[in-house]
Amino acid sequence: MGADRAVKSRRGENPTAQSRRRQRAAAGAGKFEPMTSSAETAATRRPRVAVAHPRLGRGGSELVAMWALEALQGDHALTLVTTREVDWDALNAFSGTRVRGDAVAVVRPRWPGLVQGLGPGAAFRRAVNQRQARRVAADHDVVISAYNPVDFGRSAIQLIGDLSWDGPVAARYDAPPPGLRGRLLASRVAHGAYRWVVGRLRAPSGWDVLGRDRVVANSGWVAELMAREHGLRPEVLFPPVPGDFPEVPWERRAHRFVSVGRIAPEKRVERLIAIVAGVRRRGHDVALHLAGPVGRDAYGREIARLAQRSGPWVVLTGPVHGAEKAALLAGSRFGLHGREGEPFGIAVAELVRAGCVPFVPAVGGPAEIVDHAGLTWVDEADAVARIDRMLRAPAALAGARTHLAARAPLFGTAAFVTGVRALVAEALAGRFGAKMKSEGA
Repeated sequence: MGADRAVKSRRGENPTAQSRRRQRAAAGAGKFEPMTSSAETAATRRPRVAVAHPRLGRGGSELVAMWALEALQGDHALTLVTTREVDWDALNAFSGTRVRGDAVAVVRPRWPGLVQGLGPGAAFRRAVNQRQARRVAADHDVVISAYNPVDFGRSAIQLIGDLSWDGPVAARYDAPPPGLRGRLLASRVAHGAYRWVVGRLRAPSGWDVLGRDRVVANSGWVAELMAREHGLRPEVLFPPVPGDFPEVPWERRAHRFVSVGRIAPEKRVERLIAIVAGVRRRGHDVALHLAGPVGRDAYGREIARLAQRSGPWVVLTGPVHGAEKAALLAGSRFGLHGREGEPFGIAVAELVRAGCVPFVPAVGGPAEIVDHAGLTWVDEADAVARIDRMLRAPAALAGARTHLAARAPLFGTAAFVTGVRALVAEALAGRFGAKMKSEGA
């Protein structure tokens, strides 16, 4: 009995419970306080960092999660919070990382089959992921959401990947998906019931995520949009753009356009086919290679039929990765991107790094990447006209290539790694600073 009293405080807490209570108190004050116990001190252990991502597939936010882990491994004890089984070999191959999976603790839901089975239920997965992340937050010195705002119930680093979490804003740029999912979203009853279930599952803690957390946007366009919509002016950290691209002389490149990414409604792939068809009608013998998985959903079937009707100049290459993707991009002269309101556009940054000349919508992150008025368009007719003019003006095309070559070094992995490490170091030091509210908010 005396021994029991010796290891407990007068409030009945053992040292570990005391540590976690202090952590929660520090979180409530908006500061990070590294945890200590009788067995370890801040001087003898690595800081504990949790990285949350709802589902690691093959996309831009997955690159953010993997490169965040890459940046922090070794110096930090890492936990990944997600909703599906993690294939480290496949993720490393896709991301160009060397994350040591055996050194990362993985937290997944107790019923992963149910969560993974609800493929279209992105909000459901995010809600499950948030609940998991909140449960482990108190056991970590720093918590990071690698994909959009997560309510950890304490101070966190929020890496914003897109605006899907803000329904009204997202609806301005993304049309409802086709098929059953689109019909369910259009149904007030079905969608209302789904939102009610998700809201209950999320169980907000009351923490002011956007007002008190360190919010980092992936582009200046997203930062400005958040300033207008939420009165918040986040800092900007471009996402990682991995890969090495061979240098191929312009005269040896194919006279074609290439688009890399998911064949999904929000990517507006049908628009790309229409634009290149218009360019061909103006006398340019160009092709379009669509490098991405074509699903068996309603949209995938629609694009497959459209490509077949268009003729052999539309090539569905399927998904490409690694050296195969690098060779495709470096062997092409032009790129094309169709999604208006794309938050950043890693595929566009890859095109720039590969030496292509991409044409992109004037609204969104890709326009920030190319930063060239002659390469941005407002609608399909404008795109056709601008491409036609550029292809008929060798001097203008050479100038655009020189401009893009100067911008290419802005996009890679080194700056992201440095930025993530700096964010974590500042969090550990408690230097979050004043909240970055825009004037007049």
